[in-house]
Amino acid sequence: MRTILIDPVANTVTEHTLPDSGKGNLQSFYDVLNCDLVDYVSLGNNVDLWVDDEGALKDAAERGYFVVHNMGRGHRLIAGRGLVVGHDEDGNSTSIPDRVTVDMIKRHILFFHPNDVAQAVDLMDQITGLNGWVESREDLAARQSEMVLIMEKAVHYATINPNAKPAPAKASQTHAPTGWCWIEN
Repeated sequence: MRTILIDPVANTVTEHTLPDSGKGNLQSFYDVLNCDLVDYVSLGNNVDLWVDDEGALKDAAERGYFVVHNMGRGHRLIAGRGLVVGHDEDGNSTSIPDRVTVDMIKRHILFFHPNDVAQAVDLMDQITGLNGWVESREDLAARQSEMVLIMEKAVHYATINPNAKPAPAKASQTHAPTGWCWIEN
């Protein structure tokens, strides 16, 4: 299965082949991401970014950080490796489509420099502190505004890939992964 591996410790984005194991790819994801629990963010058009769900809890030196930016539709701070994988109409993992390339993914990735890991840890703690219930639309708007400021700091501290052109996040889209759709048909 053709995938793309994002490694923030090595600052690399590379094509990676997973063994085709039918519908049970979860163990392969654990092995590649070096974790025990995974989650995913939809990138749109049957393409997902799988990540270590407990990445922020690991030792900062071994996990690394990167920001996924989305052409003005929001940013996401990720702790640990990421794996870009396709899926079919039933939700089963598949190879990424041919139109999804390493260069395309590189244009949307900002790595944190090792000297800025302390800032990344602090930003991740701030994001974690924003989780939980909100009582009103006003509270939600305030939380989304805080998230935008945190992500702007993340983009500031990240080492920008020479090909990357991050756009500022919008409050209404920062915390809505379903709004991400930069994988074109």
